[in-house]
Amino acid sequence: MRENEILDIKYQEVKVLRETRRVWLEGDELNRAEFAKGDLYTTIFDFDNRVLKIKRVENTDENRAKAKSRKGEIKVVSGRKMKGWIKPIIDVCNADVSELLQDVMKLRAIITKGEILVSIHHEEVSRLSREASLKANVQSGFVTEASSFSGIGVSTHGISEGVGITGVESRIEYLMDRESKYLDVARINNKEKFGKAKFITGSIEEIEPSLIEPVNIYSFSMPCTNHSNSGKTKKKLDTAEDSSEATALFGTMSMIKAFNPAVIVSENVPNAQGSASYKMLISELERLGYNVFESILDKSHGKCLEARKRYWFIAVSKGIGEIDFNDFDVPEQVYSTVADAMEAIPEDSERFKPLDKLLARDKKNKEAGRKFSLNLVSPEDDSVSTIVRLYHKHQLTNPHISLDGENYRLFTKLEHARMKEIPEHFVDDISDTLAHEGCGQSVSYKHALGCGVLIGNAIKAFANAGNLAPISLNKGQNFTFNFSGEVA
Repeated sequence: MRENEILDIKYQEVKVLRETRRVWLEGDELNRAEFAKGDLYTTIFDFDNRVLKIKRVENTDENRAKAKSRKGEIKVVSGRKMKGWIKPIIDVCNADVSELLQDVMKLRAIITKGEILVSIHHEEVSRLSREASLKANVQSGFVTEASSFSGIGVSTHGISEGVGITGVESRIEYLMDRESKYLDVARINNKEKFGKAKFITGSIEEIEPSLIEPVNIYSFSMPCTNHSNSGKTKKKLDTAEDSSEATALFGTMSMIKAFNPAVIVSENVPNAQGSASYKMLISELERLGYNVFESILDKSHGKCLEARKRYWFIAVSKGIGEIDFNDFDVPEQVYSTVADAMEAIPEDSERFKPLDKLLARDKKNKEAGRKFSLNLVSPEDDSVSTIVRLYHKHQLTNPHISLDGENYRLFTKLEHARMKEIPEHFVDDISDTLAHEGCGQSVSYKHALGCGVLIGNAIKAFANAGNLAPISLNKGQNFTFNFSGEVA
C-alpha cells in the first residue's frame, strides 16, 4: 500500500445531538485504515480551511493514560460487536465540531492508513459559496445574471428589471440560445441591458461548463412544445420525454452546476408542472440544497391583454429564505382593450385580407369534426388568446383582428409586443416574421418582471441590506412605472 493512498471516501450527513453537530464514522473501512476498536486517535482542527484531521496515535501507556481523561487530546475508537466481526466507531462531538461545521449538514471523509480528513461536502461548499457571493454582491448594490434558451431576451430583461425595481442592479453576464438570429435581436435592440454580456450560440447540451463563470441568478425555459397538448399531438409523443429535445434537461443541469446560482428561475407551459422532466429537475435541485417554489401565472398576474398561462418556479439556495407567490405584484395594465394597443392601419392596407377564405377553412374543419376553429377578435375585446411563435403563418386558432366582418389582418409586430406588454424597443428594426417568432416564444413580460421583484426582495432580506426596504407595487402606493426600471 502506497503512503497516503486513499482507501475509502465517505459522503454522509452531519449528525446532530441536542443542537450540537457531530462527526460519526463507522464501518469496516476503519479496520482497514487501522482504526480498530480500542485503537487511539487524536483530532486536529483547521478552522481556516474547515478541515478536521483524525490521526491514529501509538497505543502507549502514556497515551492510554491521556485517553482516560475526558478532556484529554487522545480518544479511543469504540465499537460494536457484529456477526463475526467488530464494527469500529469514531464519534467526535464537541463545540469545535459545531464551529467547524456550522450551517453545514453534509460532509466528506477521505480515509487513508492511520489518518482521516473530514471536510465539508463539495455540494455544501457550492451552496455556501453561492450564498456568500450573493450576499457580498447585494451589499455592493448589484447581482449577476445569466439565461439559457434566451430567445430575444424578453424574460431575462424582465427579471433584471424586476430585481432593479427593488434597488439592486442586475448585471447580465450571459445569454445563450441555439438560434443566432434571436441573440442578434437581443444584442442589437438591448445594447444598454445586454451590451456587456457574453453571447453563446449552440444547444445547451454542447456548451462547455469550463467556459462558464458563476452568477447569482440563472433563468431558463426548456423547450415547451413537447409539454403542450398540441406539441405532443403534432409530434405523436406519449410524453414530453419521448422527444430528442428531452436531453435539454441534462444540459440545463450542467449549466446549473457551472453557474452555481443562488437563485434559479424557470418558465414553461402549465403541463410542464408535474412532468417527469420537471419532477427530476426539482428533485435534483432540492438534493443540491435549493428550496423550490412553484406557481401558475395567468393574465391576472401578467396584467396584459394576452391570456397566457405559464408555469413558473423560483428555486433559492436554502440559506436565503422563502419566495411567496402570494406577494406577486406588478404595475397596472397599460392597454385595456385591443383598440388601445392597435396601430392606425389604413383600411386599404395590403395587410387586410378577405375573410371568406378563413371562413371556408373554418367550415371545412367543423364538418370534419376537427377542433380547430377560427379565432376572431374585435377592437372592443379586453383579452386575446396566446399569440404563438408561428403567428405569421395565419393559423386559424391564432387571434385575427376583424373590423368589419368581411376582412381581417394579423396583429403587427408592435401590437404583438403590446399584447404581452413587452417593451416596444424589442421589435425595432426587425421583420414582422422575426418579431412574431421572438415575441411568440417569449413570456408575458410582467410575469418575468414580477418574479424579479420577488427575487429582489428575497435577496435583499437575505443580505440584510439595511435601508433598502422591500418594495411593493400597486398596494396603496401611487407609483408610476416605465420600462427603464425606474419607479417615480
